[in-house]
Amino acid sequence: MTPSITLGPFYPVIRPTDTDADLTRVAGRTGLAQGEVIQLIVKMVDRQGRPIIGGLVELWHCNAAGRYAHPADPNTAPLDPDFQGFAQIGTDAQGEFRITTIKPAAYPAGPDWMRAPHIHMDARGRSYRSSLQMMFDDPLLAQDRVLTDFDADELSRVIARPLERGVDGMARFGWTMVMLEG
Repeated sequence: MTPSITLGPFYPVIRPTDTDADLTRVAGRTGLAQGEVIQLIVKMVDRQGRPIIGGLVELWHCNAAGRYAHPADPNTAPLDPDFQGFAQIGTDAQGEFRITTIKPAAYPAGPDWMRAPHIHMDARGRSYRSSLQMMFDDPLLAQDRVLTDFDADELSRVIARPLERGVDGMARFGWTMVMLEG
């Protein structure tokens, strides 16, 4: 099973009106989010590996400068008005969803530590809900205090795996979230 990790921080106080699968563009704006554009291919399965069809995932993360579009974020890094930062996506007939976003940055979580790059997810299957964080392989994982109690196996289950770049050159990552039940 994919280990649960705290829901926070910075779940949107005001739900954005644009919640589609492309976080690199905001409806009504012409700009493109700053940072490295990536695609995530995420599969939601139960403990037996069966796809969870019709699951719902809300996801959010900081921008390429390490800042959340949230009034309580103390980070002084700039906001990116062209970064959507939040999406609400359903799983398809294979239990998958895809998003286009930017690779999140590390950010200061206190005076003496940095959070490794990650994406928050509130995942709901048909009968189970879990709070998850999908991590990227990064040197900061070793000192990320949110992960200090994780053994090597648990840590491996929260890290997205790099996939082959597409013909467009975009970096792609795959991740499987294993829910307790469908």
